[in-house]
Amino acid sequence: MVIVYELLALAAYLLSGYDLLIPCLYKVFLHTECPGCGLTNAFIKILSLDFLGAFYTNPLVFLVLILGTYIFIKAYQRFLLTQPFST
Repeated sequence: MVIVYELLALAAYLLSGYDLLIPCLYKVFLHTECPGCGLTNAFIKILSLDFLGAFYTNPLVFLVLILGTYIFIKAYQRFLLTQPFST
């Protein structure tokens, strides 16, 4: 997958002059904001307790946080159920 990305980035650079090594391919080709862009910055803002800043950076961060917490809890419950009881 990385090799395919590098080949696409090289082809885009040679054909159009775009440097795609770091930017989002979604944003470059579709010219709209990617739903995933800014999630890292939004999580950092949440850790700094800047919830409004996190919302303005990427509102999807709250949905990802809620779903991630739910998945973590379910996986932890499954883990506890599969552990043998030690006496």
